[in-house]
Amino acid sequence: MAQKVYPSDGDMIAEPNPYSEEASKAWIDRNSDPKTHVRSGRWTPEKGAEGPAIPTHYTIAVHGEACGGIGLVFGQDVYFRTAELGYWLSQEHWGKGVMSRVVPAFLEWSWKTFGVLVRLNSGAYDFNSGSQRVLDKAGFVYEGRRADIAYKDGRIVGEVLYGALRPGGPEM
Repeated sequence: MAQKVYPSDGDMIAEPNPYSEEASKAWIDRNSDPKTHVRSGRWTPEKGAEGPAIPTHYTIAVHGEACGGIGLVFGQDVYFRTAELGYWLSQEHWGKGVMSRVVPAFLEWSWKTFGVLVRLNSGAYDFNSGSQRVLDKAGFVYEGRRADIAYKDGRIVGEVLYGALRPGGPEM
């Protein structure tokens, strides 16, 4: 269900957030640019990652139609072996189990693809129990809550924090 980001996905991306057409095009351009891709494969302290650089953001499609997105943002400096998982889905597909299938598959793919990763972080707004359930079912562990962290839909909201560690421990 996760696929490469295509320029034709721009209309869908502009809809839910809402992003302007220019902002959605910029997002697609940025995530299609090989300079934003991350090296894959086995990681060692001596050589770094040994595989090709690949994209970290993908479109979610249902029946071939783009309806959401999922991706990783890698940490910097001492956090380079950690990434933040983010995702969204258009409202018409909520409650249909789409993310309950996509997130665990993307999590497994992330561990297999990026040997550098030892940890994934994610979060959900405190009012978004559906997203919290998705993270729970995918194997993320509840790690805490930050009150009044964001302004969403005209109100101040909190965030529930989750983490997942590489199965079997870090590759060294």
